[in-house]
Amino acid sequence: MTPRLRKRWRLSTLSNITLLALYLTGAVALVLLVNINSRHQALRDAERYASLILDRNIVTHSFFKNVLKTGLYEMFEEHSLSPEWLSANFAISNAVKDYDLFTQEDIYYKESAINARNPAHEANPLERDFIERLNLDPNLKTESAIRDYDGKPFFTVLHRGQVAKNECLLCHGKPEEVPTAIIAHYGSERGLFMQPGRTISALSIRIPLAIAYQEANQFSFKLSAFLLILLLVIFLLQYAVTRQLLFAPISTLHQEAQAIAHDPVRLGNTLPLPWGREFYQLVEAFNTMSLNLREHTDMQEQIIGVRTTELEEANQTLRHDIEKRKKIESSLEQLRQRNEMILNTASEGILGLDIEGRITFFNHAASSLLELRHEHIGRINIQGCLGRRDSLQEDHDTAERIKAVLSGGGKIIKQEGYLSSIDGQRGFPAEFSCAPIAANGITGAVFSFSDISERKRTENEIQNLAFYDQLTQLPNRTLFYDRINQRVAQAERDKDSLALMFLDLDDFKMVNDTLGHAAGDDFLKMVARRLQEGSRQADTVARLGGDEFVWFGEIDDEEDARLIAQKFLDGISRPVRLGEHNFSSTVSIGIALFPESARTVANLMKCADAAMYSAKQKHKNAFEFYRAAKES
Repeated sequence: MTPRLRKRWRLSTLSNITLLALYLTGAVALVLLVNINSRHQALRDAERYASLILDRNIVTHSFFKNVLKTGLYEMFEEHSLSPEWLSANFAISNAVKDYDLFTQEDIYYKESAINARNPAHEANPLERDFIERLNLDPNLKTESAIRDYDGKPFFTVLHRGQVAKNECLLCHGKPEEVPTAIIAHYGSERGLFMQPGRTISALSIRIPLAIAYQEANQFSFKLSAFLLILLLVIFLLQYAVTRQLLFAPISTLHQEAQAIAHDPVRLGNTLPLPWGREFYQLVEAFNTMSLNLREHTDMQEQIIGVRTTELEEANQTLRHDIEKRKKIESSLEQLRQRNEMILNTASEGILGLDIEGRITFFNHAASSLLELRHEHIGRINIQGCLGRRDSLQEDHDTAERIKAVLSGGGKIIKQEGYLSSIDGQRGFPAEFSCAPIAANGITGAVFSFSDISERKRTENEIQNLAFYDQLTQLPNRTLFYDRINQRVAQAERDKDSLALMFLDLDDFKMVNDTLGHAAGDDFLKMVARRLQEGSRQADTVARLGGDEFVWFGEIDDEEDARLIAQKFLDGISRPVRLGEHNFSSTVSIGIALFPESARTVANLMKCADAAMYSAKQKHKNAFEFYRAAKES
């Protein structure tokens, strides 16, 4: 027997303990139930007894009030009889005293009142509280409860007593209206000044319960002793029967099973069949199992021999298959290394994506551009590398196109976008392609890309050369005409007013001649900065060539143009330091208004140029508006 089994309780012990516990629990429950029922029966008897006392005394009260008292007041006065014999309370109290002489029961009865004529009927605190609540609650009639007095239990009943009526005032009204015999007998302090309709008394009854409870406890004790003896006899009989018919056959079966378990040679032995259908069937099944196991063991030895031979042949085949698999794996590893070498020599970044867009492989170029590491495989989604951080819409559009590829929506071929390293520290414009990987359905995609930062930089430089003045970085003539053509067309539609200013520096040639062309270039840059400082954000300042500049923007009226032109005059006329010399210059400005001066760009330029020459011929350092007739 193993240590684990030795710790387990025997079934016979558990069965006996369980039955004994059930017997004792049932006996205790039965005794408690009988005791509680006996107490309840005593309480019901007390309730019936109290009800009889109440009914009897209520009838007595009714007899005294309705029969004796009604016509005897004159006789009471005439013969000077004692008033006590007319009182129902007096009669009942004496009857209770007489009853107490013939009985040993400690029964308490009292019709209590507040300020009662007879001090023996004066209400105690419990009775006084009940009378006061009777007058507050007309629906309250009776209260009953079990209360202890001097350490003994009593069934206590409080019942509504007499209600004062008009005829009661003959004896309990004002002193001057009460018969003199009553005043003489009881005095003028107690039992008077009653009010009709108020409850003046309560019937108080106490029925002792101690004896009944004691008898119930004695009966419960006797019943407990009887049940204990009876249950002990039943338990011993049950123990003897179950040991002989149940546990002895189980023990025999256990011993034989243990012997077979420790000595396989005994497999096939059988046991004699016992009494009882259930154990007969159990032992019969055990014998059949023992015989079948013996037969099965013999067959297993034969099968094991055959299987051993087959396993040796299978092991030989498996070893051959393993050698072939190793050769295949070696070839696959060489192919993987060759493919990896090809990928790593590519100048483009190449990423493998699974169906969810997670990165599954990358080459050296992709690792360098996107800061990818081996631990990122399977954890980083391509969306984390897409788009500018300040261009969420572009990022979203690129992600949606890649999702479309992964869901079977075609390919992406050489589209431009923006990629960022996974830490977001480095970003660059890129040209990328994306194609699905199909093997029994789409399983992922290949994402290839290249950094086109240098190409974009070249394109920007070309655009800058084409549209911006290289000296001042102001828009050149081409960009200026493009912007003003668009703005004039919009102003035509929106009915806006525009101003065009043609600016020409006065005596600029003198700067080049005296200070050199380098100083002249610095002066032109200064003029460009001051023109931009005097312009609004929506205005355009351009250099057409040499010392000629042009400005246009939206205005509300001619006064707006006048203020802007004056800003330009003041700004350019401020002295500037050129090398070791201070130099100042002036500018002549011609102004044409749209649509007052002209409605086309070419005519606006002509009008502004004519106004500028007019200003230069008159006094320089001034501006002139074009005042010719309006163009139709």
